[in-house]
Amino acid sequence: MSLIDSQSFFSEKLLLIDASSSTVYIGLMHNHKWLSFFKSEQESLVSVFNGVRLCLREVSLDLKNLDGFIFCRGPGKILSLRVAAMALNSWLNLPELSDKKLYSYKSFNFIASILLMKKEQLPFHIISAYRSDQWNMLSVENTLPEAKLKIAASEEIEKLSGDIFYIKQRESKYEPITQAKEIHYQIKKFVELVNIEILILHNDKAEVLTLKNPEFVKWNAKRHS
Repeated sequence: MSLIDSQSFFSEKLLLIDASSSTVYIGLMHNHKWLSFFKSEQESLVSVFNGVRLCLREVSLDLKNLDGFIFCRGPGKILSLRVAAMALNSWLNLPELSDKKLYSYKSFNFIASILLMKKEQLPFHIISAYRSDQWNMLSVENTLPEAKLKIAASEEIEKLSGDIFYIKQRESKYEPITQAKEIHYQIKKFVELVNIEILILHNDKAEVLTLKNPEFVKWNAKRHS
């Protein structure tokens, strides 16, 4: 992964795919504008491919007419992120698309960029459900490049100072702590971002972000009933 050339990024014709939440977003952007845009709450295996097809059809283009792709690598809904990554890697392996650029960003860093653009008071924190009593968390105390994503327990979050923003990325029976404010994922604001170089990376392949290695537990009837 390498940093991007921020001067040329928005001049390129890029297809954005964000499947980090229960809503899948697909958009074709160029010169700080959306040429076409699609969102769907259908399963990602359907909506990713439908969204790409419809966005390209709306502007009478196909994949070979693009300069590249931009992909949200997480954190978020793992299965949907993997579907998007699989689609992108399959396309980029085609000879006619092998020269296309691939960029990526993290969902929490995008939200933090929007909050910083709105002059949100520091420090602030962004969380989403991970599993059981654990949460994905990004704490922004000074600048975005210094902020680190991690897995945090509820008791750690309850001790935080500053505003806490909760993003609902998937269905979960675990509710965020009371002081957390729900924030909606405003991906359409992507074209309004400045200082894009602190958010976007240039990649060779689409890879899903993992904050913690998966844990495999032996099945038994009592645990899984």
